[in-house]
Amino acid sequence: MYAAYIIFSVGALFFSLASFKNLLHPHFIFTSIIVVLFASDFIARGYSDRTLLFIPNSSVGGYQIFVLSVCLGLTLGAYLISRSLPNIKGRLPIVTRGEKIFFKVSVVAWFLLLLLIAQRLYSTGWSVSDLVSASLGPRGGRPWTTTRVNLGDNRFLYALTGIVFPMSGLLFGYLLVFGRGLKRGLALAGYLLVIAILITDGSRTPVAIIVASLVMFYWQRPKIIMRKIVVTVVVTALLVASMSLIYLSRTEGVGKFFGVGAGVPSNGSYALVYHQDDSYYRALYALHHSSVSMERWDPVYFFSTILVHPIPRVFWPGKPALLQDFWGGYKDYWVTITYLGELVAMFGPALGFLATLFLGWAIYYFFHRSARLVESRAGIVVYLIFALYVYMVMRSLMNLTHFMYFPILGYLIYRHMSRRSARRRNKMGVGVGPVHREVSN
Repeated sequence: MYAAYIIFSVGALFFSLASFKNLLHPHFIFTSIIVVLFASDFIARGYSDRTLLFIPNSSVGGYQIFVLSVCLGLTLGAYLISRSLPNIKGRLPIVTRGEKIFFKVSVVAWFLLLLLIAQRLYSTGWSVSDLVSASLGPRGGRPWTTTRVNLGDNRFLYALTGIVFPMSGLLFGYLLVFGRGLKRGLALAGYLLVIAILITDGSRTPVAIIVASLVMFYWQRPKIIMRKIVVTVVVTALLVASMSLIYLSRTEGVGKFFGVGAGVPSNGSYALVYHQDDSYYRALYALHHSSVSMERWDPVYFFSTILVHPIPRVFWPGKPALLQDFWGGYKDYWVTITYLGELVAMFGPALGFLATLFLGWAIYYFFHRSARLVESRAGIVVYLIFALYVYMVMRSLMNLTHFMYFPILGYLIYRHMSRRSARRRNKMGVGVGPVHREVSN
């Protein structure tokens, strides 16, 4: 089974890149999301996850083939969708030193970063030392988490700050690659600070997207191919190290690595660890539970609860919620089983298989439509935010509305900047945009 998963992962990524010849093509990103969600954890960790103890050994292989079949169907279906839609011809503007968009992007990035820091300082009584100490310790019981809980129904805006915060990392990455001089230096400081905060928060997915975006941005520059390869290798190595630090943060706190804080072991050990989030193994268990049990989730209640989630409880105190009673024997309320596992829990293995494919293809269709954003470099940032949203939705359908604020805000900022730039060019009597170069897709 190892060989099958490795062959699929390498083959699917190579096939996508060979077909569309662009790291930013929606099919390559979509394929990467599938590999991360449904293959990477098994390739890295094998059969060591304790969730497998609750599945008969004779059944595990069949469930793995089920998941692999879904992955193959999703990638092939997405390929056919790409071929049926108009070809993406990305025309990326060559950014000049005096382009004012750098200033606007910088303002938004620093605003989001400083807003989060101010929010956490407020939670610690404006104590910088307490903020640093809590950040280096384990995630449980941090002051800003307690504050969010204590706000109760009034925590919407407080929580929204954390949801949109990763956008600042993408914006700093954009400035770091395309900026010059002082702008690049300030962007580097902001970028490292964002990564540090996300690592101490244990936020794997935003870190992966933000770090990977550097590679995608860099490959859009007219650099020597060997230099691009070196940068890709270095950034990948940093990403692997970051993922291991995040695993450490989730268990005992990053302070363990630096030898500070409570609960630091005497050896101060640190090892490279890959631990995605158990979703793959929990999806296997959801398949098993749906196969041996008639228990099913109510799809109407599930989706209706998700759709009304954006309404703050301050306006609707009795808003329905998905509590542990709803999840039944499929999962605990704090874990994810991927959208595959959720659909299987609602419709059973056979119909769940078909629902996973059709919904996945629908998600890809809309993601493909967003690829027109790559016509400008500022749009690439928003496009990657949409990629993160696609990952989160496929990780759990609950994120359909839980994380929708992130892409909506990014797109609104992008549209506002684009319209202001267009009005300025019209006032100046400029009939054409900046110089462009073709990018093969």
